Order: sequence, then C-alpha cells, then structure tokens
Amino acid sequence: MAKRHVAADDTASHNRDHKRQKFVSSGKSPAGPETVTSARHLQFLLSFQQDAPQQLTVGIQSFRNFLNSILYPPESDDDIGARKAILVEFLQSQKPRNADDEHIFLESLIQTWSYASQTNNSGLVGAATAVLALLLKLLSSQLDLHEHGVNLCRTILQIPQLKLLSRSLTAPKHNEFVISPALRLLTEVVSFDGGIFAKRLYSHREFAFDPQVIARNISNKGASEDRDPAKPSLRSNTIKYLLANFKYQNEGAKADIIKNGNISRSLFAHLVEDAPELVKNILQVLKTNVILDEDVPRSSKSYLFDDRNLASIAGVLRKRHAEDQSDDSGKSVQQVTYEFLILVCTTPNLGVLRNSQGWYPPSTVQSHQSEDETNGASVDLGLDGIDWYSNFIGRVPVRNTALASFLQVLRPYSNELEQQLLLEIFKASPELVADYFFKKATFSFDPKLTATWIGYSSFLFSTVQLPIPLHFGLPDGFAAAPPPASIVVESILPQPLTQKVLTRCLNQTSELISFFATRILVVALQKLKRVLKMFDKAASAKGALWAEATKRLQSEVAQRCVPMKDLMMLFRKTSPEKIMQYEATTRLLSLYYDVLPLVALEEKLDASISLTSALEDIEKQTEEGELVQMRMITLGHLLHIARHTQGMQWWKKPDTLQYSPFTTLLKLASNSKTYSSEVAAILESIVDETAILQTKSNPSALMALLASLRPRDDVETSAEVIGFLDSCLTRFMKRPIKYEDDLDALIADEIPGKKRKSDPIILSVSLLAIVEQISFVEKAKPKAINDVVEWLAKFLNFLTQCGENTTALKAVRDRIVESALSSKSAIRTLNDAFKREEQLGDFLVGLKHDVAVPEIDKMEVEHAALDFSQYWKETRVPQEDEKHNGLNRWTQKDVEEAIEDGHIEALLLCLSSRDESISRQALTNVRKFIVKLDASTYEEREQLSLLLNEFVETISQRSESMPVPYLATTFTSATLRVLTDPTHCMYAKINKFLNRGPAWTISKLPSYWAQHILLEPPELDDAHYQEVSWMLDWLFDGLRTPEDMNRLRICGTFERILSLYSAACVTKSVKESILKIVSRATSVEGGSTTLVTRTGILSWLDGMVAVQNGDESLLKALKQRIWDTCDQGKVMEWSGGEVRKLVQKDIV
Repeated sequence: MAKRHVAADDTASHNRDHKRQKFVSSGKSPAGPETVTSARHLQFLLSFQQDAPQQLTVGIQSFRNFLNSILYPPESDDDIGARKAILVEFLQSQKPRNADDEHIFLESLIQTWSYASQTNNSGLVGAATAVLALLLKLLSSQLDLHEHGVNLCRTILQIPQLKLLSRSLTAPKHNEFVISPALRLLTEVVSFDGGIFAKRLYSHREFAFDPQVIARNISNKGASEDRDPAKPSLRSNTIKYLLANFKYQNEGAKADIIKNGNISRSLFAHLVEDAPELVKNILQVLKTNVILDEDVPRSSKSYLFDDRNLASIAGVLRKRHAEDQSDDSGKSVQQVTYEFLILVCTTPNLGVLRNSQGWYPPSTVQSHQSEDETNGASVDLGLDGIDWYSNFIGRVPVRNTALASFLQVLRPYSNELEQQLLLEIFKASPELVADYFFKKATFSFDPKLTATWIGYSSFLFSTVQLPIPLHFGLPDGFAAAPPPASIVVESILPQPLTQKVLTRCLNQTSELISFFATRILVVALQKLKRVLKMFDKAASAKGALWAEATKRLQSEVAQRCVPMKDLMMLFRKTSPEKIMQYEATTRLLSLYYDVLPLVALEEKLDASISLTSALEDIEKQTEEGELVQMRMITLGHLLHIARHTQGMQWWKKPDTLQYSPFTTLLKLASNSKTYSSEVAAILESIVDETAILQTKSNPSALMALLASLRPRDDVETSAEVIGFLDSCLTRFMKRPIKYEDDLDALIADEIPGKKRKSDPIILSVSLLAIVEQISFVEKAKPKAINDVVEWLAKFLNFLTQCGENTTALKAVRDRIVESALSSKSAIRTLNDAFKREEQLGDFLVGLKHDVAVPEIDKMEVEHAALDFSQYWKETRVPQEDEKHNGLNRWTQKDVEEAIEDGHIEALLLCLSSRDESISRQALTNVRKFIVKLDASTYEEREQLSLLLNEFVETISQRSESMPVPYLATTFTSATLRVLTDPTHCMYAKINKFLNRGPAWTISKLPSYWAQHILLEPPELDDAHYQEVSWMLDWLFDGLRTPEDMNRLRICGTFERILSLYSAACVTKSVKESILKIVSRATSVEGGSTTLVTRTGILSWLDGMVAVQNGDESLLKALKQRIWDTCDQGKVMEWSGGEVRKLVQKDIV
C-alpha cells in the first residue's frame, strides 16, 4: 500500500501527535492545583484521561488539598460544612450500583492509580496512593461517612488493587514516596472501624504483608541528615503498619507475625535511633496487645524477646534524646523502656522468664531423690556421695538461657537503670546470679577510684543485699540435699570480690575504697548469717547433709574474706573520730566472731583499749542525737568482740576512765537513754561468770542493782555512789574467797541450824564487800554518806523484791548500822530500807517502755487480728465462674499449652456447675479433648488419656441432672498435674490407683487416699509430708458444697486429719493446711454445725489451745467463727446448752 502524504492545508492532520511524542505543556493545561468548587468540578478533576497524565496529577493534587482543608481546617474557617457537603455529594456519585466486593468504588481514581502503575509513573502512583490513604483517614474520623469508608476498603482489598499495593511495597528502597503512601493506606485499612477488615487483609498477606518486604522496609532508616523531622520516615510508616496489625489482628495472626524473626530483629535493631515518641508507642503497643494478651501463646512471645532483641531494647536506656519530652504520665523514654523490660524479664508466663529452682541447678533435686531410691542401705558418704554437688565450679546450667545471655551485655557500672534492671532480674530468677558472675570472671576489679569502679562497686553491693530465695528456690519446702556451696557463695560474695582484691581495697589510702570494702563485707556476712540460720533449720528437719554443707559454705566464704590480720590492721589504724568507718569496722569484726569463728580466732585481738576509749567518749557526751546513737551502736560491737576475746580486764580502772569498764557499763545500762541490749547482755554474761551477784532469782540481782542506780526525776546518781560501788566490786574481785567466807559466817550467826551447802541461802556475795567498805566512806567523805546510804537502802529493798533472803539482808543492814554508821539520819534511812515504796517492777516496766517493747507487742496483736479477717477471705469457698471461659478456651491451644496453662483444669471444674447445660457441654468437650490428646504427640498422653477416660466412665454412671462433686473434679485436676511431672512424689501412687479399675467410687476417694498416704510409707524417701500436703491441698480445694462436706463426714476424714494435727513430728505447713480445711468448712452451708455435732471440734480446739503450740490465736479465732456460723439453735438443742458454756469459757 502506498505511503500517505500529509497535505499542507490539512491542519488537523498536521497537528496530530506522533507516537510516543513527549508531552509538552500547552497553555490549555492548568499550571497547578485548582480549588474545588462543586462535586461536579471534583468529578471533572478526577476523571481518568489516559492522554493527559499531567491533568491527572493536577486533579489528584487538587483533591488532596481539598481533603486536607476538611481534615485539618484553619481555626477561622467557616466553609468546612460546605466543603464536607461537596465531598458527600461526590462520594454518593461514585458509589457502585451494587455495594459488594466485586464492584469498584471511586472508579476513575482507581483507574488513574492502575494506569500510573502500568506506565511506571512513580510520582503519580505515590500521589494516588497518598490521596486514597488521606481519604480513608477522613472517612474513618467521620461517623456519617462510614458507609463510604467500607466501600473504599472493599475496593482496596480486591486482588487488582492489592497487587498495586504489593508492587508499591516492593519498589526500590530509595523510592520512599511510593512505598510510604502504600504503607499509610494499608495502616488505615487495618485500623478502620476497630479492625473490621484486619483479618481479611491478613488473609491476603502474600500481597499486603510479605515478611521479607516488611523487614526490609523497617530496616530502611533513610537519609536522616536531609530528612524533614516532621515528615515520617519509611521505617516509621512501616512500624506504624506493623503496630496496627498487632492492635487489630487476632491471636493467630499475631503469633504468625511474631514468629517471623526478620521482622522482630529489624524492629528492634535500630530502636535506639528512633524518635522517643515512636519508641514509646512501640513498647506500649507490644505491652498491651502482645505481652499482656493472654490469648497469645507463651511460646510465641518467647520468639519476640530473645537475647538479641532484649539487648537492642536495652540500648535505649543508654541513649540521651535531646528532643525527648516526658509523656502525660511524666515519664521519659528511658523510664518507659525500663518499666517495659522489668515487666518482660521479671514476670513469669510472659514469654521470657521461666520457672527455676533458685540456687539449685536444673534437675539436681530430682536426681538426688533418684539416688536416694537406688542407694538403699549403701554407705553414707555425706555430700561426697552426691554426684552433682561439686560439679558447678566456674559454670552452671540455667533454665533462663535467653536472660543469661542478655544480662552479659548490660552495663550496670555506667547506667543506673541498667543496674536496677539487672538486680530485679536477679531477684526474679536467683539462678542467674552465679551464672552471671561465672561469665564475668575476667572483669578486673582492682581498686581504682574511677567512675567505672564506683558504679561496679555499687552494683556488687546491691547484689549482695538481694533477698535469700524462700527455701533456696524450692516451692514445697527444703530439699533433702542443700544447694551447692559454689553457687550459694556467688550470692554472698560474688567472684569479683576475691580475697586479694578485698585486701587491697582495705589497704588503700583512699577512705572511700576501704569503706566500701568494709561495708560490702559487713552485708555479705550478715547475709551469710541468715543463710546459716536457714541451713540449721533445714538440718533439724532434713538431716546431717545440711550441717555438713554449713561447714563447706563457711569455708568457701572464708577463702574470699579478708584475713584476720589485715582486718586487725584496719581496726587499729581507723580513728574513732571517723565514726562511720569505725562503726563499720567494729561491726565487721563482731560478725567475724559470729559467723567465721575459726578465721577470727587465728589472731589474738585485745579490745580493751578500744572499749575503754569508747566508754570514755560516751561518758564525755553531754548532748543527745545521732552521734550518741552511733557511739552506742559502736560500743555494742566492741562489747560483742570483748565477749569472744580473752584477757579483757573488766575490773581494772584505766587512767582515762573514772570507773572500771564494768561499772561504767552499769552506769550506761541503768539509764534508759543509753540502754542497749548489747550492754545488758555483756553485763549478764560477766555477772554469770564471776558470781559477783546472784543469778538464781527472777528478776536477778543485776536488775535490782540497775534499778537502784537509775536516775530519779532526771537527776543522775551521784559520782560518790558509783565510785563507792566501783571500789566495792573491784575489791570483791581481788579477794572473792574472803567474802565467800564472810557470807558463810553471816549465815551461821544469823540463821542458826542452817548450812549453806545443804540448804543454800539466796544472797549476793558482793554485799559483804559493801559492809566492809562503807565505814571508810563516812571517814573519808562524810558529806557523801547520805547519798551512799540512800542508794544502799534502795538496793536492799529491790534485792528483797528479787527474792533474796530477807533475814540475811536485814543482818547485812544491822551490821552496817552497828559498826559503820554514826549519822542518825543515815541510820534512820537504812532502818527504813525494807519499808520503802519503790517497786522493782516499775523500773522494769519503765525500762521496757523506753525500748518500745510493749508497742511492738501491741502492733503484733493488732496485725494478727487483722490477719484473721484476711484469713477467712482467703479460705472461703470460691465462687463459680459465671462466664465459664474454661469450656472453649482449650480449643484455641495445642495439647501441651492447654494442659500447662490450666485450661483443662478449668474445663473439668465446669462439670461441677449447677447449670445442667454447662455440665453437659463440659462433658462433651472433655470427650473431644481425649480424642485430640490421643492423636497428639504429647509425651504423657497415655497416662492422661487413661485418667480422663476413667473419670468420664465414673461420672457417666451418675444421673446427668446431678452436677459432678467438686471432690471428683478437683481430684482429677490434682492428678492431672501429677502425671505431667514424673518426678512428683505422688507419681507412682497415682499410676497404681489408675490401674485398679476403669471407674472410681467418688464417695470412697477421701478414705482411700487417707489410708494410702497416712498409713503407708511414701514412695520416695522423706516425701511423707509432701504426700500429706498434696492430699490436704486436694481436700481443701474440693470442699465447696454441703454434699462434699457430707462425703468427708461419712468417710471420717475430719477425725483423721484432726488427729494428724496433734502428731508430735508433723510439720508446720501440714498444720496450717489442716486449719485451712477447718476454716473452709465454716464457709460451707451447714459445715460449722456438722463440725460441732459430728466431730467434737470445739473440745478439740480447747485441747490444742492448751498444748500451746504457737497457733493459739488462730485456734481461738476458729472457735469463735465456728460458733458464729453454725445453727446455734440446733446446736443448743443437741447439746442441752452445754456448748454455749464451752464457747464462752475461752473465746477470742
């Protein structure tokens, strides 16, 4: 065909564009966005024109400006209503005829979006996506536009549009203007109307939530230097989309997202570089919608918080954000992060923290029990016979491996929040302490006064102060074997605190370093003292292994403590004027004598000079205040040291003291302002050793002497009186045999026929020294004789009240009057000595009041009274769950999670519901679970299937209209827990029970287990009371209805457990469990009446109160509660009125 030629005059043909001709703007094309004046105008602007891409861009820009004017109107704008009316009219015109998932809403705009994507017009793609996101955001905020928002979401969720979004999400990373609008649009779709389209969107995750694409976009930090701070980055938009999914997706989708490690690592890896508000938002959403969401499985949560992610989060604690502003709660981003990590790392069942055994490594307790079973009558090798006891030197296995790795990256020496976090994790999981310091063995702790050394010192000090785990980490009491000493010592003196390091610290010229070493040794030995007390308590119950462990632990600590000679050098060079350092040093020395006596006795210490100096300082002190209290505390430490050292000269008067040390202590103890228990204890020990005063009476002669020296009306006892007493006591100690002979002669003369050896007379021998020396007072100091006689008369009167022989005391008085006194007033005072009105009891009560003993007792009584109301509340019958969530919650979990999380136990309890329909549904669901269990790979499925099938067979024999007794459902729950733990003490007996037959007799369950637990030996050694506790816990949990109460009565269960309470060797925890069952019975309808009329509970309570085993208050309170809750009319008729007399005789 011939080629066509263009005619010269053919203007139309001449002006026709060539193929792919570059578009050149003409005067007809608008230069910029237009102001929307009507719905028709807006429809014209957004109409699709394939041959005018610039017109499409202008139209979209005009629409975006129009939406912004509605969404973010100026304050003085009055035309927002008109603009909104235009938008509504426009949206109505764009509605498809059929509002379903196949028709398109805003067809022209969607065509423009699709055209831009096909032609690779990235700018137009980004603009179209952005305006859709803005429109959907506006529709979400306007309730009357909800229908249009639904239509738009349906359109976006169509496959063609999802493919457009997928193409935008996978655009090159530098095209943020394409990716970010797509993310914003998806975020709006997920969040629309509370997430009604979230599940549907996630069903198309191959387009809208590709994990690799999301992870890539989260990792894209962008060009932060050139970025406008007000404009969100690609990472910020991706994170917002991710958080929206966490908010609005169901637990299955959340778990699926969490398991994508690329997403979580990308999210946390650059968290430290994010804006503070974004960090707070991330942590808040994760906390609320993931961590605290009980429907999200624990196993899934553990994927999110591995050691690497935790370390990334902890990095925020070190970051200082210049633009960080506290939120509404006044918390900075560091504080929010710290609280988030505390929640995640210290709360069980949130994905990170796993249950551990405290200071026992995993499986050690169970392995020792197995060894006990196999050893039989083998030779007892003590701790050497335990294979694992010495295996944990330098390393230790832990259950919380993620936390153990995470702790190694923290910097407790440079950041206070990281230090507090580390300590809280140690407190929640004590097993990590030893592991942490074993791995930090290379950290140098040489004493250098740097910020790092001071920070690490503070951390070590706080670590030593951590509380001791209850029973060293075991929930059911002390184990048969103690925890390894190599692990325990790391919680007392961690590995960085070696003997070499601590010795160097003490010998430093810097007072701060030496003070730190002293203080940390003090708190370490105080903690060791508490641990040793717990070891002694365990030894009394569990045997000689604990006693042997005590010596090993003391040896381990001694190897790390400072040698005694270095400590003595520090003691000698520390000036008493530096009161804080001196008090710490003396306290440390006294602790050495308490908990490390073998180390303390390696060197001979003479504390007499220091004690004399301390007494001198206190004598000179005239004002009251903290300084006096510190000196008294220091004096107490010195006295404690003096009691353990030999060569202390109590009766030798130093040149610097007015009296001998003993008399000075008497003076201090007689004054309530300077009284201390340490001073009183040392005085009692000295008197007991020297027999200077008799100690047979109660109160003793020492208390009479202190009472006679006590200041009266704030007037101190005169120096002449104390000086005279000091002289008499000193002379007595020089010649005690002489005064013993004088006493024998006095008794022989004044009490004929009485022999001291055959019938001893209670009298203080030192009185004979007073008889001898008082005459010299009148000659040397005649003005002082009246004061001395006044004191002596008071002393003789108090000795009479103590119980000393009155005849002998009067003979002492007569000898003084006849041979020593010439003053008539003095003689008159002494003759009236036994007629004085002063009472020794007033002194004792007053002294105890000064040291606040009565107030403490009163507080304890009030606290105990308050505890009873709480006790009744804790032991009352629990209410039935009205929602019965246990019926279906197990269906959302796999077999292992359903069992471990307690959902099956909740399902079993639904069988005891009073609602027949609930009970029927529960039985059906139990059968369904058995089928699911049999098809699973759960390790203990065979035993559990046998248990549940027997249970179903048992209850199937009953009438369907009758609820299953709580004793049966709670027994099944308790047995279920046993079968999931093969190391449980009841495991063997439960399996024997299940092999007896295909069904049980529910009414005989209590009597069966009472016989096989109380009357038969345990399956494991030393596990008898563990089995008893298991049975009592089941009976307490199962006693909820009058029918349960009647079954226990018929079986004689109450008689068995009440007789068990009075057994000589029964443990305290067993007694507490028995009393809890009695208390539970009082909250059951008719339970108290049954206890009174069928078990004789009131007489039993009276008998137990008379035994005085320490539970008298609770027993009396139970007696009152039983009377208050029983049918008093029926009980009175049954007893003929005798019960009222029994109750009123001794009632709380």
